Amino acid sequence: MQIFQSFIYDELTSKKNINNFREITNNQRIRIKNIGKKDLNSSNKGRITVFAFKDEKYRVYTLNKLGFEFENFMFDVFVSNIQTIKKINLTIREICMKGLIFKNSFINQNINSIKIRSSRLEDDILHNILTIPSLKKLEILYCTIVFNKEIKFKKNMFLKYLFLEYCNFENPKRFVHLINSMPKLQQMNLRYNTNLNVFEQNYKDKISEFEFLTKLVFCKINDFEGEIPEFPDFKFISDLNIGFRYKEGSIFKLSFNKSLNTIQYLSIHSFKIGKKDEHAISKSKNMKHLYFYDCEFINITFSDLFDTTETYMIERLILEKIFLCKPDVLFLNSLIHLKILQLEIEKFIIGPSQLLYFFDPRKSEIMLVLCVKKEHWCEMCMFVEIYGSNNLIYCI
Repeated sequence: MQIFQSFIYDELTSKKNINNFREITNNQRIRIKNIGKKDLNSSNKGRITVFAFKDEKYRVYTLNKLGFEFENFMFDVFVSNIQTIKKINLTIREICMKGLIFKNSFINQNINSIKIRSSRLEDDILHNILTIPSLKKLEILYCTIVFNKEIKFKKNMFLKYLFLEYCNFENPKRFVHLINSMPKLQQMNLRYNTNLNVFEQNYKDKISEFEFLTKLVFCKINDFEGEIPEFPDFKFISDLNIGFRYKEGSIFKLSFNKSLNTIQYLSIHSFKIGKKDEHAISKSKNMKHLYFYDCEFINITFSDLFDTTETYMIERLILEKIFLCKPDVLFLNSLIHLKILQLEIEKFIIGPSQLLYFFDPRKSEIMLVLCVKKEHWCEMCMFVEIYGSNNLIYCI
């Protein structure tokens, strides 16, 4: 363990690194203390199993993960034995960083993921991170990201997962150059970021096609009802999660993007849905998971989004904060592949007995989850009494 600890400490305290680390609160240089043998053994006590042998030299240590914490840096080293490294996960928190360079191959060749929280990052640190050859996952949460240089980011052909959430960007147009340096991304999560309009009109022509991208999460908190972004040609995307506060007609506009015809998992948050969206999902016959949360339906029902004469492959359907009417229940009854139906019902427009008449899950293996407000307790009790408790979960 001590040799691992020594490698890490020497790297963090090298001149090239230590001069790039500052306190997030006062911009003072960070002092990194070494870990004593006693503290090292104590922090990893629960991670070591010792098989008892009479002769101490034959003791066997079964190791899975060792932790090394230096001030703002936490290294989780996964090992198969005392000498063989599987991977290293690095967590960085509450620091101003201008750069980070690992020259020791023990570290540089084995870092699998980096997670950075509540920090301030500049171009150089992002450039340094992309040069790590074994990096597969990058998470940046609650950070300020400053693009103040015309840096040409080196392409990382191994990075597969990018998570950027609750971040604030300065000079955000440079962000396009950053993500274009990750051509093999399989999953990209962009949630609740400030000043990041990466898929708007003035960005989209510069964004790569991302031929390997299968999952995209793009949730932006809009102050007013906005236009849905025009996504570039994502050829193999199968999982799309998008929100918040988009105008009526946004789902219909989304359906025009041919690259999204392969979607099997679609989550929609806080859309206004109206007549402009009629039949918007009618061609998505192979979709398996559909999730609507806090959407406002205006002069249109949920079933109007589909062609009710067609057969759909939906297996899991979650409808939250929704009003159900008779055509919707009839459509739900036609979903022959449905396995899980979760409804958060704002109001029972039709009685529970009518709901059961049109839609009887007892004839199938559907798991029905019902969530209603307290004022609809009587209707819920009536439904439970009629339906029974088999395959039913309900909450108030």
